[in-house]
Amino acid sequence: MKKLYSLFIGIDTYHPESKVTPLEGCRNDVAAMKDFLRDTYAKSFDLSPEITLLNDQATYANIVKCMGTHHLAKAGKDDVVLMYYSGHGTQEKAAPEFKSLDPTGLQESMVCYDSGLPGKYCLADKELRILLSIIQQQGAHLTLIFDCCHSGTITRSLDDTNQGKFVSFIFRKELLLGLINLTSMDILSKNFPRGRAATNCPWPATF
Repeated sequence: MKKLYSLFIGIDTYHPESKVTPLEGCRNDVAAMKDFLRDTYAKSFDLSPEITLLNDQATYANIVKCMGTHHLAKAGKDDVVLMYYSGHGTQEKAAPEFKSLDPTGLQESMVCYDSGLPGKYCLADKELRILLSIIQQQGAHLTLIFDCCHSGTITRSLDDTNQGKFVSFIFRKELLLGLINLTSMDILSKNFPRGRAATNCPWPATF
């Protein structure tokens, strides 16, 4: 039986010193996705290679570790790799060397639990591309699900007063072949922080 290596990341609350606005529903959506996989694919795949990172578990170091040889990069030829992320995304200044890829001068990044603390960073789109390319080179099939607003470009706004457009995130045409991207909302939709709105998005009947 083929294996399905899954990594679930759901962050409702961030480190209090990071001053990142909390969210609601991310952990619930992770639980719903895990239930969906078990109900739909338990007879088709070995689902045992699974790691879930919630809130303070989802640090930069832990996410990178789990995307590497600690977990997802263990997948072999024709195995399936699923990465599910629900949380904040942001834009930050890109290095001048990447001007051709980021004409706005900004790059998209995942906000980890400890992002914004001294010496701690967001997980940049270019880092994600490198980590994913290592997995793909081993012959695994990649499926990424980013359950967040602006997910047409795989970002979630940190500032709910700013509705700016975002450039492409990790799914550029020069990146990876054989990559499936499922998003729950279109490029202009937004997720509001705690106290504004919360969502538990329904999942499609097919994967």
